[in-house]
Amino acid sequence: MVDLPRAYGVHISHSRKKPHESGDTGTEEYWALQGYDLKAALSRVFGAQDGQFPQSRIELPSRFDPSQRYDFVLVFAPGQRSADRSGLMQRGIERHFKVTIFLERRMTDVYVLSAPDGQSPAIRDARDDAGSGFSGGSFSFSLPAFDDVAPTPESFRARFPTEASWRKAMTATSISSISMANGTMEEFCRSLEEALDRPVVDETGLAGRYDVDLHGDREDGATIFKRVRDELGLMLTADRREVPFIVVRG
Repeated sequence: MVDLPRAYGVHISHSRKKPHESGDTGTEEYWALQGYDLKAALSRVFGAQDGQFPQSRIELPSRFDPSQRYDFVLVFAPGQRSADRSGLMQRGIERHFKVTIFLERRMTDVYVLSAPDGQSPAIRDARDDAGSGFSGGSFSFSLPAFDDVAPTPESFRARFPTEASWRKAMTATSISSISMANGTMEEFCRSLEEALDRPVVDETGLAGRYDVDLHGDREDGATIFKRVRDELGLMLTADRREVPFIVVRG
């Protein structure tokens, strides 16, 4: 349930919702992102039909607490359309936090996903009645052990002081599984990117919507690169490409 402000425009406040209560709701009258941190909100605002913008490519000023969660509520004024909600929300965020937000393309290290032999049997065409949009995806991973002792927030930050450091540690382990239903290969790349240390670029040439399941057993020691090749017939290789980043300044 969204308690709408009376005034039109973007309203941002500290959220009282618990993590599992966060949500994205909207009508022709409003759009609400409740219980979102700033990166998660920008990921949604700058997202497209093929998924949300990768949070690993969003840069915030150091003054922002990455754990602080907010409610972002956009109430449309007469004449405004829900189709324009991303631009309206972006401008409201800029005014509230006194920042400038822009897209910047950078040449950077990436992984390139390709399909040298085309669509394999493991990449199944989505059913015609599956509906539109990304149905869902999941993956799991593990980080190196902390000497068989559960880490505290302090010990975790000491070992992994930056987001880049724990993402790099994750690449040393295997993703246990990824499942995608009625999604694009761009969406599959974004699922991979969530657990890797650099952007993943789709150069498969596969333009449809697919059902994809990457199974495998991370205990067998196979890397994600080998499993993507063996299970899906795809190649994941290191290279350099120009990719977009969201930069927040102020």
